[in-house]
Amino acid sequence: MKLTTLRLGVYLVTTMLVTSGCDDKVSGTSRGDADVSEAGLSADGSVSGTDLASILVDARDIAPTEDAPGTVPALDAADAALDLSMVADTPLGGPGEAGPSLAVDAEPAEVAGEAGSDVLPSSPDGGLACGLAGATCASAADCCGLACLSGLCAATACLSDGMVCAAGGECCGTVCGAGGTCVPLNPTCKTAGNACLTGAECCNGTCDANHQCASPGQVSYCAQAGDICRGDGECCTGVCNLAAGSVAGTCATLSTSCQIDGTLCNGCGSCCSHFCGPFGSGGPDICQPASGCHVQGDLCRRDSDCCGGDASSGLPGAGLIKCEPDPTYGSRIGTCGGPQASNCPNGEPTCKNSCNPEGNVCHFKETAVCAGDITNVRNNCCACVPDKECCQLDATGIPRCNTLDACVPAGGNCSFSGECCDHQPCLPDPVTGKLTCGSTCVPLGGACTTNGDCCVGMLCDVTPGALAGVCVIPPPPGTPDAGVPDSGPEDAPPICAYFGQACSVDVPCCGTTCMNADFAECTATDTDCVCNTVE
Repeated sequence: MKLTTLRLGVYLVTTMLVTSGCDDKVSGTSRGDADVSEAGLSADGSVSGTDLASILVDARDIAPTEDAPGTVPALDAADAALDLSMVADTPLGGPGEAGPSLAVDAEPAEVAGEAGSDVLPSSPDGGLACGLAGATCASAADCCGLACLSGLCAATACLSDGMVCAAGGECCGTVCGAGGTCVPLNPTCKTAGNACLTGAECCNGTCDANHQCASPGQVSYCAQAGDICRGDGECCTGVCNLAAGSVAGTCATLSTSCQIDGTLCNGCGSCCSHFCGPFGSGGPDICQPASGCHVQGDLCRRDSDCCGGDASSGLPGAGLIKCEPDPTYGSRIGTCGGPQASNCPNGEPTCKNSCNPEGNVCHFKETAVCAGDITNVRNNCCACVPDKECCQLDATGIPRCNTLDACVPAGGNCSFSGECCDHQPCLPDPVTGKLTCGSTCVPLGGACTTNGDCCVGMLCDVTPGALAGVCVIPPPPGTPDAGVPDSGPEDAPPICAYFGQACSVDVPCCGTTCMNADFAECTATDTDCVCNTVE
């Protein structure tokens, strides 16, 4: 596994500052008061403006690893030496089967370069990364502006499909054809960097202010189907169609029953999680991931990634769900299937019939955050008793089966955070990989499932389809346009809470709204407010 320059530097520098973890405290809530200052890591594990900028700058001075000199491929949990996807049940494409294992993210193309290059992520919400102007590169795919000239990311925009070129590094599609013109990566839509007038022309649906199809990291934490990619881990679908010898390919389209996490959406009903909300600080609307286990229809790499897929959890419906291989890319990715009693290997008492397992999305009328949408899924939650409302909204408004009689204490098995006492996160155990309730928000470098698990101001970087990610520090402000940082002095990054994280009148949200348990705007007297959005 490769540790990139930025991740290694950030981890080494900041972990020395994190000495007591995270206690999930934010001002104005029942979780206590946190002093969010300009002095560095706060008591809740978040990072203040001045020190965050210096940490990131210091990280760039640390020499890159020998495996990937001068590059920052897409962040993933495996690269942070937390390969929880390899624990417990055998993944699709397991031992003896040809092709890559579902548990292992395909590596991006090898990139040559010199040590000490200036590389920063471009994504405002974790995930994809690219090089700024002057960073070493092997192809246009390595650069924020999608232009690589003489081994360095260029300040000018890449050349659009069909334009005259001298080398592939000049082209948005990374290939300069025999006729001296840029060859399209995708003949049906324009990949990132190409000139555009409207988003409808772009594979990722977004035409930016420069009239270029937006870079993947400006649209979502993963690349949309059809857009440029360097490896499976960069794509929302978990599959990058990369021809042998090519430095870039396009993200595959999967046949799924609902829209998977990270993909662009227009309304909650189409998303597997039944929640469509903004990416990062007011970005495009994408299907937001549900915390904890993966709900029916979403990507998976092994059975235990899915709600009801861990037969040994003891939770209602445990064992009913399998991670079903994709019909086309079965050895690389799968989706969480529907409940089947025949899936239980040993006739577990938790799965006597095909009910809806604990943690799965369930039928709910007029969800508060989705403009009155009714979730069109089954309502027969396993172990539900008469007169009990077993389909309950979690902290972000996703309706999920919760039939437990009492909250789950720290260390107990869980399927999502709504089951845990004191609103604590439901996290992958670092040893077994099982989901158990935590006792605090997750600090830098800790295992997470969504941004909401991490301490305020951090992001959960998770490879599409995997259950476990890692809490990371977000990049500084000034996302580059065509590979060029915004002009003028760069202000210290503001401290704000991301989607699903605790917030208050004193700790604002990054582009979303701080909402109370009734999904109304949080006030000074409210407790347990979280960052959310109303469609």
